[in-house]
Amino acid sequence: MNILNESRDKEILKVDKITWSNVEVAQLLVAVFNLGEGEWLEIQKRINFQTSGFIKTPNQVAHKWRSIKKRMVKDIAKMRAQTNKIVSKNEWIVSTLRVLNT
Repeated sequence: MNILNESRDKEILKVDKITWSNVEVAQLLVAVFNLGEGEWLEIQKRINFQTSGFIKTPNQVAHKWRSIKKRMVKDIAKMRAQTNKIVSKNEWIVSTLRVLNT
C-alpha cells in the first residue's frame, strides 16, 4: 500500500516542462507592463497563451514572470554599471520587446 501512495505522489508532483514561444513571452511582457505584476489571472484571461500547444495557467504565467524577472534584475544591474544611468523595469521591458520582435 505504501508503494502505491509513493507512485501516486510522484505522478501528482510531476510537472512537464512547458515551452514558451517568443510571441508568448512578448505578450507576457506587454501584459505585465500594462496591468502590473500580480494580475496573473487577468493576464491569463486576456492573452492567448496557446501558440506552443498548451494553455498556460495563471500559476505558470506567474512562474514564467519570476524567471524573467530574475534575468531582468541581472540585466538592469549590468546596464547601470556600464552606463551609470538608472534603468527602470519598464525601460528593460521595452528594450527586450524590441529584441524579441526582430
